[in-house]
Amino acid sequence: MIYKIDEGKNECIMSQRKNLRLPVAWSNVLTNKNFGCVITDSFGGYTFYKNSKTNKITTFSNDAYLDESSEIIEFENKNKIWSIDVKNCPDENEYITKFGLGYAIFEHESDNFSENLTVFVPIDDNLKVHILKLTNKTNDNQDLCIGYNVHFQMGENEHNNKICEVYNKELNIVKVKNLKNPTFISFITSSEKMDKSKKIHLE
Repeated sequence: MIYKIDEGKNECIMSQRKNLRLPVAWSNVLTNKNFGCVITDSFGGYTFYKNSKTNKITTFSNDAYLDESSEIIEFENKNKIWSIDVKNCPDENEYITKFGLGYAIFEHESDNFSENLTVFVPIDDNLKVHILKLTNKTNDNQDLCIGYNVHFQMGENEHNNKICEVYNKELNIVKVKNLKNPTFISFITSSEKMDKSKKIHLE
């Protein structure tokens, strides 16, 4: 594992592999006055609205050793599955995590692809933004499936909530509601059309 500080960019940079990990999670808090998230070096943490205790949007284990992830980004190509992070479905290659002031960056290369993910919370919007850049490193066309798996909590105690998820194909959003607190609503959307069977075509 390599750890260093880039003083010019004010970034903390961590390099890990599947069998060479940090002993406990390192965290970065990304937030504005109403909305935020905790994100760790291996893509753990959670997302919340206003109150990080009572208004959890996704689940949080608060275990710095296990660092369970409630939000996971995975890729599939030719029956191979891997993740953007070093914990959930890693391959043998290097995983880079960069923590800056107000953002986190995850970098990885797997076979014929390189992935770069930037995560941040805008100053004035109740949003968590993922900007994913993919590069096809071959001269051949490639099809890639991208999965975003989210474990919602929508409140303080997961076991007291009843979660409803509805996909609106026309609007390209997934609407998530706590049926016991119907005013607590979240959305997921994407610049790509969301479809369980959809593959992204990279040239």
